[in-house]
Amino acid sequence: LILSAPLVEEGVKLLGVLALIGVGRRWVRDPVDGLVLGAAVGIGFLTVENVTYALTASIDATASNVPVWEAVTQSLLVRGALGVGSHSLYAGIAGFGLAALVVGHERRRTGRGVLVFAASLVTVLAAHLLWDAEWGLASPANVIPPAIIAACLVLIAAVLLVRARRRVREQGLVPAGGPAAQGFRAGASVSE
Repeated sequence: LILSAPLVEEGVKLLGVLALIGVGRRWVRDPVDGLVLGAAVGIGFLTVENVTYALTASIDATASNVPVWEAVTQSLLVRGALGVGSHSLYAGIAGFGLAALVVGHERRRTGRGVLVFAASLVTVLAAHLLWDAEWGLASPANVIPPAIIAACLVLIAAVLLVRARRRVREQGLVPAGGPAAQGFRAGASVSE
């Protein structure tokens, strides 16, 4: 059962990213585009999952004579605090790999795309499997393993973004000075 959740959930999110890539293929020029699409899919997935957990909490609360608002609030706060980055990071990293596969195939670098996709998928499945393991989160000390997993995923996502930024600059797609070099100012309106 513990293995089925990561496989099913990551598979569903990957299908969502694949659908978005299929619909907006012309906008996916780099694996980072897949990371962004994946993060968006992950946030949507987490929202739906949190609603289902809140509904379950309300049903359980009614059956055990606990105030429904208290059970639902507790469920949403705990899931919101612990899951804020989980699904968005999982789907973002998997989306990066999927976009690397699609873009790599188009650039006749399918082997590299397959390797990046496989590595991202294994990373995400392993992290999700570890996240779902029974840590006994009632004890504050047991919150540390999921926190370490989340920190590692944030680090992986940061490395992917930094490498992609460097690659974009090397390809001359963004000027070295960023938008400011093109005369754009923060807070400036379109009509100025």
